[in-house]
Amino acid sequence: MSAATIRFGRYELDRERGLRHGKHHVRLTPKSLSLLWLLADRAGELVSKDELFTRSDILSIHVQLSARTRGLVGARELGLMKPTAYLINTARGPIVDEAALVQALQAHAIAGAGLDVFDQEPLPAGHPLTLLDNTLLVPHIGYVTEDQYRVRYRDTVENVAAYLKGEPLRVLNPDVRATARQ
Repeated sequence: MSAATIRFGRYELDRERGLRHGKHHVRLTPKSLSLLWLLADRAGELVSKDELFTRSDILSIHVQLSARTRGLVGARELGLMKPTAYLINTARGPIVDEAALVQALQAHAIAGAGLDVFDQEPLPAGHPLTLLDNTLLVPHIGYVTEDQYRVRYRDTVENVAAYLKGEPLRVLNPDVRATARQ
């Protein structure tokens, strides 16, 4: 099985994880947008966008919405995907052409989609995505798990209590704290 992510920007892969760092250094500049297409099952193989869509069994999108990423995944890209492939979008809805995705899902051109972002949020009643049996749709809370809440709330209570005692925990920038005391 091949899983892949779509990411933009400067992304450095760790040598300690067996990846060739130099080959995978991609820089984002104002004039030219570089894409990093990372196939997880190949330990960081850099491939073309078309190859990524053609080879992936699961494709997960993780980019910011911008003029350059709006519509990044359209009918052409969806048409490259295997009929057994799944598209996951937890980034921003308009990165994927929603009408093209609905058509691909209705035609079973891809196996399914997992979405927690949409062009319009919340989805209106009767939206075509809600009528499909090959989608998993959640409101923009795909990150929510019981463990995540347990850690978040425990850390918040610990942080507040420690701060009130004058002994802050998890200080992200100690230099700022030191400057504030002067």
